[in-house]
Amino acid sequence: MAAIEVEAEVAAAAPAPVAWTSDIAFENAATSDGRYILDGALGWRDLPLPLMGLLETGPGGHEGAFIAGRIDKIRRDKKTNMAGDSLPSGMAALRASGEFDVQGEFGAEVARLVGDETVRGVSIDMAVDAWVFRDPATGELIDPDTADEVDMERAMMGDLQFAVKAGTILAATVCPTPAFADARIALSASGGGRRVIRLWAELRVEGESLTASAAGMAPVKPPHAWFTKPETTGATPLTVTPAGQVYGHIAEWGTCHTGKQGVCQQAPTSPSGYAYFNLGEIECADGQRVACGQITIGTLHADLDKNWQEARRHYEDTGRAIADIRATDGAYGIWVAGAVRPDATAKQVRELTAAKPSGDWRQITPGGPLEMIGALEVNVPGFPVVRTEARLVASAAHPEGEVVALIAASGPSAVDGLERRTRVMAARAVGGIDALAELAGV
Repeated sequence: MAAIEVEAEVAAAAPAPVAWTSDIAFENAATSDGRYILDGALGWRDLPLPLMGLLETGPGGHEGAFIAGRIDKIRRDKKTNMAGDSLPSGMAALRASGEFDVQGEFGAEVARLVGDETVRGVSIDMAVDAWVFRDPATGELIDPDTADEVDMERAMMGDLQFAVKAGTILAATVCPTPAFADARIALSASGGGRRVIRLWAELRVEGESLTASAAGMAPVKPPHAWFTKPETTGATPLTVTPAGQVYGHIAEWGTCHTGKQGVCQQAPTSPSGYAYFNLGEIECADGQRVACGQITIGTLHADLDKNWQEARRHYEDTGRAIADIRATDGAYGIWVAGAVRPDATAKQVRELTAAKPSGDWRQITPGGPLEMIGALEVNVPGFPVVRTEARLVASAAHPEGEVVALIAASGPSAVDGLERRTRVMAARAVGGIDALAELAGV
C-alpha cells in the first residue's frame, strides 16, 4: 500500500458552467409507448432552444417543467449512441449539447441530479407536422386519410404505431421516464471555474485496486489477432491468459440447456452473424478497429419478458463490462475471442476466470429467430463447456464400481457432440466401466 498527499488550488469566483450532452431522440426507432419516428423526420427551431427539467411524473406530457438550461447544438449521428455503442443499421441518434443554468436554483438542482445519475432520461417537446400509421411487423406505412375500417380497428387496438413523418423539436425536457428508453443525458467536460478552493487528499493505492493494465495483465490497445483468433479444434471453456487475452466457447453445439428438464433446448446459431451482440467497436494496437461485444459481471440475467433493447440495457446499467470479445459461429460452438478490459481490477479478472459465461438470446423481431445480445459471467451456466478432465464416479451403493456419473472431456477432438454421446452410450451398454474409462482417457 502506498500513500500520496496531494495539494491542489483552483482559482476563480462564480459558478462554473456545467455542460451536458444527450441523445434526445432517435429516428427509425420506436418509443416505449408505441410511437415511431421515421428516418429524417425531425427538424428543430433556430438554436438555442430551452432545456427544461421535470423531477416529478405529472398527469401527462411535460406539465410542471421549469427552465433548467439551454440547447446549443443538435446533430444526427448514424453510427453510435452517446456512449459510443454502434447503432442498429438505419437508426439515427439526435445528439444535443448545451449548458445548465447553474446560477438558477432549479437548473443547479437538475445538473446535480444528472451528475450523480439520479435522473438520466430526456424527452423532446415536438410539434407533429405530418404522420401516418405504421405496421411494426412489416414496416408498411398507412395514410390515415385512406385507411380502411380494418386499419382503423388495428390502430385502436394498438396493433399499428403512430409514426411521425415530419416533426419540429421545440425543446427537450430532463425527466425520470423518457419516451425513448435509450434517450440519456450526462454531464460533459466544461471550462471555467472561478471559485478558490484548497484541496488536500490522501491517495491510497492497494494491490487489489490495481487495474489490469497497470498490473501488466491487459493492454489498452490489444493485438488485432486476439479478436480474430481461429477456433480451437474442439469445445474450449472460456480461457484468460496472463497477458489478458480471452478466448473460448460460450456454448457447445449438440448440448442441451441444463435448466430445460424434459426438453433438449440447444444453443441457437446467429442468422445475423452476431450483429446484435458485436455492437461495440475497439481500436487495436495496429490501428485497425474491430466490432465486438462485452462479457458482463456483477449482475443477474435480465428478465425473460424484456425485449432485446431492454435486456441489453439491463446489463449495461446493472453490471460491469470486464472483457471485449467478438462472437462467431464456429464448428464446435459459439466462439468468442478478445481481451480483458484494461481498467478491470485484479479482483475482477479473478472473478472472470473463476466464473462461467452464460449467453442471453432474444427475439429481435416478433416471430423472428433468437439472437445472442449479451454474455454474463455466472456460477451455473445453462450451456456448460466442461474442461479437459474426465472422472468416473463410483456409487457407494455399488461396490462393483457401477458408473453413475460421467463428466465428458471437452478438449481438442474431431468427434462432434452427437457422435461423442453415441459412443458413450455404446460403451456403457457393451463395455461397462473399462470401456468408459478408455473413452474418457483415464
